[in-house]
Amino acid sequence: MDKLTETEYRILNELIQDSSEPITRLSRKLGLSRNTVSKTVRNLASRGVITRFTIEVGREYINDDVMAILITETKPTRLDLFSEIYESVDGRFIGIIKANNLAEIRKAIRESKVSIVQLFIVDKQLWSNRVINIRNPRLHCDYCGGLIRGSPIIERYHNRTYYFCCMNCLNDFRRSHRN
Repeated sequence: MDKLTETEYRILNELIQDSSEPITRLSRKLGLSRNTVSKTVRNLASRGVITRFTIEVGREYINDDVMAILITETKPTRLDLFSEIYESVDGRFIGIIKANNLAEIRKAIRESKVSIVQLFIVDKQLWSNRVINIRNPRLHCDYCGGLIRGSPIIERYHNRTYYFCCMNCLNDFRRSHRN
């Protein structure tokens, strides 16, 4: 698996949002030359990162190799360990945990202090219309310049996409761009 550059990561995330985005508009949004965007998209396709231009990303580039869905009668104490949590009409909670392996799933369940009613480990995803997170260890925060570890916080502002390492940087960015 090749590592994605920051430029590739940014272009790929934009294409995942809207794969029909014209190269010219995409280059304006990202502040890159049209030629750079065009060459990068061709390169991503030739390397198999983009497998179709409806933007399907090669599985090895997607975060969260293991997903668990659990049903519990108690609200988890650590909501941040879950990708999603829902409360059902009968008062039970349905949580989705995404991790790199089963050990991380077990750790998240243990740390969330829930008593599990049912637990499902997902074998494969059949369909999704959600935006996915792409692995890239070299993405930098657009506010502080620091290396973003894990998934970035993404904000769109004046038709541009910005990446942040934490909520503090996002909030500082928002404050500095208020008019």
